[in-house]
Amino acid sequence: MLHACFQLLKDCVEQENLISGDIDWTYTSDQQKAKETIIELYDWWKERIKQENEYYYLEYEHYDEDNEQLHNLIEIRKYLWT
Repeated sequence: MLHACFQLLKDCVEQENLISGDIDWTYTSDQQKAKETIIELYDWWKERIKQENEYYYLEYEHYDEDNEQLHNLIEIRKYLWT
């Protein structure tokens, strides 16, 4: 589930140009915060995947952090529409 959800975020940012597209992220403070969170989650995921691919990554060692980040992604899901 973790990989699927974050792949959707990655696709949304990279293929749908979520951050650099036509969305006015300054319209409300909630949208500004959502943009910051999206960027943080995207950057976190890129680093996590890099680490996972570079060495034996034990998911159970990162289970709590993964859950926290997945929860953060769920919290901003309404902003992931382009």
